Amino acid sequence: MMENTLKWIFACVLLYVGHAQTVQKPRAILTTGTSRVLVKEGVSLNCSVEEFSGWKFQWFKRTSDNRKVIVTGDQNGEIRVLQGGKYSCRGFRGEPAFYSDISHEVFIKINYINVLVVTQRPSWSQMFRGETITLTCEVQGGEGVQWEYEWSKDWTNVHQTNEKIWRFIASETDTGEYRCKGRPRGDSYSSTKWSEALLLSVSRKPKVQLKGLKILPVGGRVNLTCSVNSSSPGWIYEWVKGEKHSEHLTAKDAVFLSNGLISVSQEGVYRCRGKRGEPVYHTEFSDFAGIKKYQPVLRVSPRWWLSPGSSVTLSCEVEHESAGWSFYWYKAVPDLSHKSASYSYELLPASSNGTADNSYIIHGQTHTAGYVCRAGRGEPHVYTLYSQPHFVWSGDLHPSASLSVSPDRVQHFTSDSVSLTCEGNSAEWRVGSFLLPDLLSFCSDWGTMNGSTCHVQKIQSSNAVSGVSLDQHSATQSTSLDTMMI
Repeated sequence: MMENTLKWIFACVLLYVGHAQTVQKPRAILTTGTSRVLVKEGVSLNCSVEEFSGWKFQWFKRTSDNRKVIVTGDQNGEIRVLQGGKYSCRGFRGEPAFYSDISHEVFIKINYINVLVVTQRPSWSQMFRGETITLTCEVQGGEGVQWEYEWSKDWTNVHQTNEKIWRFIASETDTGEYRCKGRPRGDSYSSTKWSEALLLSVSRKPKVQLKGLKILPVGGRVNLTCSVNSSSPGWIYEWVKGEKHSEHLTAKDAVFLSNGLISVSQEGVYRCRGKRGEPVYHTEFSDFAGIKKYQPVLRVSPRWWLSPGSSVTLSCEVEHESAGWSFYWYKAVPDLSHKSASYSYELLPASSNGTADNSYIIHGQTHTAGYVCRAGRGEPHVYTLYSQPHFVWSGDLHPSASLSVSPDRVQHFTSDSVSLTCEGNSAEWRVGSFLLPDLLSFCSDWGTMNGSTCHVQKIQSSNAVSGVSLDQHSATQSTSLDTMMI
């Protein structure tokens, strides 16, 4: 009897041990779908306990401080996660709950396949040192996600920001290929791919060129052109006049023909510069362009007291002379119809088309005469002003006019009153004085003309250099001179 009882107890123990082996605690299994997904699609995670049914599931994610936290209240065996990290799961069933062992951790790194686009503002292909450049990284289809961005230049990481906009002042060293990628904020395990490269080209500050004739035609205008020596577009041009205290040109100063092209009619020093962008970027000012009415200088040799029939050489000098000038030569004929000194000009022989040489020889001069010159070049011709007249004094053997002074004495004083009388075969007389050797003024400027006599109340030393008598014939106008010092 005792023996049978022991056998039964042993059989029960074996049965219990066998039953315990059949209910060994199972381990959950975690599997993942593809990690190359679009934003908001998420990565699929599946949790299962093999050969058993009725399970519900808990999902865990390891935090940065190495703790496991439940990431969702969803008890299904499949979820989608939008952030990378280390995930695990376990199953539970029954009441009270029976838990499986936690699955092995799975490292999820999400590679978002959304397209990234880098844009540049301003979008000019050529940028310059000092310009403000704005680069924007756009995750297409990534709206609603808080991104942080990483930028690389020539595959070297150079900038990180929580904003999709990166703004900086350009320098030449910024030239290169720029790319960006994004990752959700707080998720160091997931990111987009790198964008396509944007090529940025930065050059030194551009030079502005100012072109145009530097000679202002008599009574005419000069066109000035301003341009940046680069094909990069977007420039608007500013114009100023003056060297030290430059003032911006207005419609009163110039005609604005188009952007970068103006027409001016005033002498002066002009400059220009370009501007573009927002905030506004300025180039350096151009070099000065001095626009002036050129007046050549006439020189004569010899100029004093020629013997009748001698030759005279005229030379016409242009300031900053360069090639391409033609020279025109004239006889200066005093215009007796004006009270003050003025002249009409008669082209000298062989001068109608100009001469390439800046000198001109007059052969056989027999009378005192005045001469002027001017220069021209270009097509159509742009002329300088006429030079100041120069007189060549000839010792006429038989002058057609004579000049006498009363009182007739060698020495006169500044307080004296004198009368200057012209004599000869003429119906009308004018008396003139040379304040300087080539600056003629008439009696009406400093005395009173009565017939052929000029009355001077008080001689002024400044205008008492020489006197000249002029006669005018009805058909043609000619000049004869007799000179005396008073």
